[in-house]
Amino acid sequence: MERKHPMRQRSWLVGLVAVPLLFSACGTEPVVTTITLNTASFFLDALGATFQLTASLTDQNGKPITDQSATWSSSDEQVAIVSTSGLVTAVSNGTATIRATTGGVTASATVTVAQGVASIQVFAGDGQTGEVAATLLTDIDVQVNDPLSNPIAGVSVAFAVTAGGGSVAVATVATAADGRASTAWTVGIVAGVYPDGHRQLGGANGDLQRHRRRGRSRRPRAGVGQQPVRAYGRCTR
Repeated sequence: MERKHPMRQRSWLVGLVAVPLLFSACGTEPVVTTITLNTASFFLDALGATFQLTASLTDQNGKPITDQSATWSSSDEQVAIVSTSGLVTAVSNGTATIRATTGGVTASATVTVAQGVASIQVFAGDGQTGEVAATLLTDIDVQVNDPLSNPIAGVSVAFAVTAGGGSVAVATVATAADGRASTAWTVGIVAGVYPDGHRQLGGANGDLQRHRRRGRSRRPRAGVGQQPVRAYGRCTR
């Protein structure tokens, strides 16, 4: 009867034991399990304003992963766009969700874009001359801007005469898509040069007499909420 060689059988058993050890070593590779952003929400008050998002990746052991990066996306690119590095730029008023994704793991932040009133710019109607109690030929025309000088639509502008008397045709006007609002101004009954620079002319027998105030002419003040600015009327949002 043939006998098996003992060394050959022992070698075959050692080979079976070595295989599971190789598979066990492969299972320790780090895998992204968590993405943490530097904020959960943020606010942009001007079109073109930016905010830098950052994403931190950690593995199943809670250790940081630095050799991988997240892919960025926006839920609404009409409101905000995001670059490959996580830089978010405001496009229009509204709300969007910015997501960072890698390896099937996602984290998100909410951006709200809402233009804030920063200034009122006078476009027309400054420095006019007109007869007392007459309507000035050019309407008072202003533009409301955000902190980056973009026009703001849908803002209520309240016009008010602060010197010289008279009245405006429409006291409250909403800005159009170009951020502008206007109204007609009927001057008062007392002749003179008034803070906006317009002159009211008056006199007997049809002769016009000009009356000047001393000092530099100034426009009437207008405010956005409680913040005064140099422009016509008072603007509130």
